[in-house]
Amino acid sequence: MAIQWADDFSRYGVGSASRTAMLDGLPYAVIDGSGGVGQVVVDPDPNVIGGRAFFIGIPNLTIALPNVVTGTVGVVSRYWLNNLPLNDATSPDTFILSTVSAVGIIAMRTRPNGSIQIRGRVAGVLTVVADSINPILQPSSWNNIELKFNTSTGVGSLYVNGVSRLTWTGVDTGNALALVAFRRSNIGSSSIGPPAFLKQLVIWDGTGSENNDTLGNVTVLRHKTTSDVTLGGWLPSVGATGFNLLAKNAPNDTTFLSGEDVPLPAAMAFEFENLPPDVTSVLALITVARHRKTDGGDGNVQTGLSPNGVDWDNGADRPITTAFQYDFDVSELSPATGLRWTPVEVDALRGRVDRTL
Repeated sequence: MAIQWADDFSRYGVGSASRTAMLDGLPYAVIDGSGGVGQVVVDPDPNVIGGRAFFIGIPNLTIALPNVVTGTVGVVSRYWLNNLPLNDATSPDTFILSTVSAVGIIAMRTRPNGSIQIRGRVAGVLTVVADSINPILQPSSWNNIELKFNTSTGVGSLYVNGVSRLTWTGVDTGNALALVAFRRSNIGSSSIGPPAFLKQLVIWDGTGSENNDTLGNVTVLRHKTTSDVTLGGWLPSVGATGFNLLAKNAPNDTTFLSGEDVPLPAAMAFEFENLPPDVTSVLALITVARHRKTDGGDGNVQTGLSPNGVDWDNGADRPITTAFQYDFDVSELSPATGLRWTPVEVDALRGRVDRTL
């Protein structure tokens, strides 16, 4: 597996409640830190109707990698600054790769003229290891940023809108990378940079046979359930259908499907929205489920995806807790072919939820 996490920020609602939802079991470790207003907001681009983005709070948004990386890690996201920073003190270290102790190893800094510096830890000290000098980023525009770094070799590269813009070598090696952070200020300064936003976020590593190198310009799409294949033995909290209770743009824990344990219910399954017609390839699918159990007894849930209702790629069989939480699984290969999912297969996609214990 190479893709560790991806998000379009459309399932959490907007405002402060979105921040609470993002911390319910997903890789998001810290939102805001000691202050600020990090949260999902309406896309700052006025030409994007109904879109969502994450507004970076003060000082940061931190993600704990689902799998710690000792080789190559990559971060892809569209990045928006309302304006360029006023001075070096307010120049944000936006993309930061850190150890489990939150020691920054690589940081991307945007400077007052829109140029980009990469600072890497050399002999234990953060040092400029690459500098575009000339402007790369413009204010009030979305740019696709991809940062790639190999902690085994100390070599890295930065791509902007699919084009290689910076490369570097000589960064300290042997550091296991455990955290990805996005900041509004630079490391070592308490001054705050300009308003900044993220969307279309993907984090990958160099393992496995798929998606283990530069991804380029990518789009993250959420596919909501559109119809029931079967409810199995699960019961809607209201009404007679289940898909509409799952197709939410913000958590609403008062409507749900329940599966009692005597006997265990048969799996429920659903169909999903089609891809836009201009999509030509699919890198991976991620199932995201929100659930809880009502007492301290056993309760395990497993999700799965199928292109045909026969061949299934099942996720982990997980115990759930008495508090609502999200769990997710990444599927990079179609269970029918052993190859990457195709747009045709995704348009025929079925997903199921099975209570296994």
